[in-house]
Amino acid sequence: MADEANKKRRGNPAFSKKKGEPGYLENRDTVTGQLARSKAAHEAVSIFPHVEDFQTVADAYFDDCDARGVLYGEAGLALYLSEHNRKGRTVTLTTLRAWYDGERCAYLQDAVQMAYLRIQDQVETDERYREKGMVTRGIFLQKQTRLGGYQDKIEQKNDTTVRIVHGDSVDDSDFK
Repeated sequence: MADEANKKRRGNPAFSKKKGEPGYLENRDTVTGQLARSKAAHEAVSIFPHVEDFQTVADAYFDDCDARGVLYGEAGLALYLSEHNRKGRTVTLTTLRAWYDGERCAYLQDAVQMAYLRIQDQVETDERYREKGMVTRGIFLQKQTRLGGYQDKIEQKNDTTVRIVHGDSVDDSDFK
């Protein structure tokens, strides 16, 4: 079968031309055709195909929290994104973190990082985090990598190896 295809190519003068020569035919689709197909596939698969879609829903989450007097949170953001995306798909914490890190849907990375910054800003500035019982929560939230990554103390790694060398005068009876 492959031999037949090669014979057809060799027999076709357009395939015998080199790139740039008149009459040369590309053996694959044009770049614009590939881009159009990949863009359509991307829009069909992505929960938020455009940054603006994500930004609109994220802003609505923050506005909703402000209206209800509720503190922002990573889980709350994920739940709100799950309930308010056009595709009706679930946004897990793993998905949200992959967007933050740019591992998936890299075009969303800046917008997701800005959403996390908004959560971090509230943890740092809202008076409710200074009330009794909330101080510890605020501290632990700020230690989270995506919400500040602060450290209250630096843990020093200590890999000390001790090697004991016995002289010639020591034998097994000395250890009994």
